Amino acid sequence: MDELEELRKRKLQEMMERRQQDFNDQVQIEQQLQQIENTIKQKFTKEALQRYSNIKIAYPEKRAQLLLILAQVHNQIDKINDEQLKEILKRMEPKKKETKITRI
Repeated sequence: MDELEELRKRKLQEMMERRQQDFNDQVQIEQQLQQIENTIKQKFTKEALQRYSNIKIAYPEKRAQLLLILAQVHNQIDKINDEQLKEILKRMEPKKKETKITRI
C-alpha cells in the first residue's frame, strides 16, 4: 500500500511540475510576442493599427502568426498601411478548395 501511495505522490508531483513548466513557457512566449508587438505597432498607420487591434481581439491566434510574419519583414518597411495589412492577412488565409457541382 505504501508503494502505491508513493507512486501516486510521485506522479502527481510530476504532473504539477509539467503543468508549471507549460505555464512558464506560455508566459515567456506571451512576453516575446508583446515585445515584437511593441516594435511593430510603431510602424502601423492609424488605419492599420485599428485593423490590427480588431484582429487581436477577435482572432488571438492570428495575432501571433501576423506578428511573426511582420517581425521578419519589419526592417524592410517604413510604415505598414491598411492595404498592406489586408494583403498580408489574405495571404495568411488557407487556400479554399473550390467545389464544382455538375448535373448529369
